[in-house]
Amino acid sequence: MAIKLDMNKAYDRMEWDFLEACLEAYGFNGKWIHRIMKCVKGASYRFKINGEMSTKIFVETPRHFEDEHLGLSPETITHAIFHCPWTRPVWFASQLQINHDSNNFQCFGDWILLMEDSLKNQADFHAMGLRIIALTTWAIWKERSECIFQGRPPNPCATVAKLSSSILEDYEGSIQVQDQASNAIRGQQSNRRSHWIAPPQGRVKINVDAAFNKTTCRGAVAAICRDETGAQLMSHSRGIHAPSPLVAEAIAIREALTLILNLGLDHAQVESDNKEIISLIKNGKSRWEISLILQDIHSLRSGAGGVNFIWTPREGNSHAHDLAQSKARSLIFVN
Repeated sequence: MAIKLDMNKAYDRMEWDFLEACLEAYGFNGKWIHRIMKCVKGASYRFKINGEMSTKIFVETPRHFEDEHLGLSPETITHAIFHCPWTRPVWFASQLQINHDSNNFQCFGDWILLMEDSLKNQADFHAMGLRIIALTTWAIWKERSECIFQGRPPNPCATVAKLSSSILEDYEGSIQVQDQASNAIRGQQSNRRSHWIAPPQGRVKINVDAAFNKTTCRGAVAAICRDETGAQLMSHSRGIHAPSPLVAEAIAIREALTLILNLGLDHAQVESDNKEIISLIKNGKSRWEISLILQDIHSLRSGAGGVNFIWTPREGNSHAHDLAQSKARSLIFVN
């Protein structure tokens, strides 16, 4: 006799309390949630053996997973998302750079409410911040699930890389929706993002930009690497301290060269919308305000084969500009 059972579904992967908490967080009607949870928790099975039907067997919610990498631990929401040691660097490396203290809240729902209250003070970043939290939570949950069911250790670095791409895609999607809405109101099609020029075949282009707050002398730099087809190979952003916008733009270009060396890219193009810095680099000139950074740039350039520096109008650098602005807003929120 052979029995084949395919039960590796949602019942094995998600705690039902987590599902119910998510439905409540999204604001579904309580009666509807109750009916859905009855369907989830009320599943049963019967077996027919030698023509006789067995009694009903009810499925119980998963209690724990035993894994050589994660150990034996309750599969609660708080544990899966916060208590696992590998999740902390993921949260910190996300766009929000959250360094959370699990003792400040009792459960995942309490933490979401705390974050919601914090985001209310950042009206221009509220929606984006919530989406980043959702994407980060999903990335952690998916990685944990794959770790358990594929028998491999969790990989925080890979999770952060996937998360970075997801956040950028989400942000670009929201920008496109806003552009389409604006176009409908104006009755014309926007060409805001149609000016990026692809690099020659076999080469990559890194667009860089900086966002700067003159009041706080804080900001962010961003870099987006794409190939000749326009496909994004990677993106990077981080917060900085700088005395002026020019210094911030110079740091962004230095960041791009560091990425080129770390990734081992040959004959890359670095594109910026700051005409003054591109001119200084090309002509080998300097300016006292950024003289030390320019020295770093020339030193890094000598170690990276065949790097070209290109100026582009703001329209051709909109993706890097948006990423830098988003990172700068998130830093304002965190602090």
